Amino acid sequence: RDRELHRKQQELLEQRRLMILAQTRRDEERRKEELQEQFLEEEVNVQRVKEGRERNHMLLREKKGLRTTMKLENVNRIKRIQEYKRLETLRRIHDSDKRIEEMLRRKSEIVDSRKNNALKVKIQKDALMRVMQEAQANSTKASKLITQFLSGGNSPNGASKTRRKKIKGTRRAKSAGTLPDAGNSGANIPALGPKPEAPSLEERMQPRDTQALPYVSPYEHSNPQATTVTF
Repeated sequence: RDRELHRKQQELLEQRRLMILAQTRRDEERRKEELQEQFLEEEVNVQRVKEGRERNHMLLREKKGLRTTMKLENVNRIKRIQEYKRLETLRRIHDSDKRIEEMLRRKSEIVDSRKNNALKVKIQKDALMRVMQEAQANSTKASKLITQFLSGGNSPNGASKTRRKKIKGTRRAKSAGTLPDAGNSGANIPALGPKPEAPSLEERMQPRDTQALPYVSPYEHSNPQATTVTF
């Protein structure tokens, strides 16, 4: 009986030991699972932190690249603006040069026209005075001389003098240096004076016993500064 009791006690002790061992193993397995879960969570957290850092680094790189691109675009924009301003300045200079050339050309044309008109007026006035002088000297040819003058013809002597005056005026115009200012060229041309008072045709046709006087240009005894045409 004692042996049987002892054997039962030993069986109970063995069962208890096995139960404790099984419980210990279960506890270890549970602890292992918990540790594995914690490890996985830590891995996930580490991966999340790593991804966050990489994302931050990527954002920093993107910001840096964007700033660099903006700087380059700003530099290129400034260069384009400067190039546009340079071309605009060159265009304005070119337009100004063209306007100046056109003004100088018109100025030269005006000066030449005024010189030619002044020369024509002087020649016509000299021719008129010469015809009037010849008509007074020769009353029989007065009507013919006046008709020739009005039709544009002059006496041979007057024509030769007119040609000499034209040649002389042309040489003086060619030998001139710089052209005068277009705004002051009109002031440099002297006034031709009042129109000479010519007698009527009846008075000129009447015979006169007066002695014929040589032709004297009215510009020879007047003030040279007031009658000389400036070219």
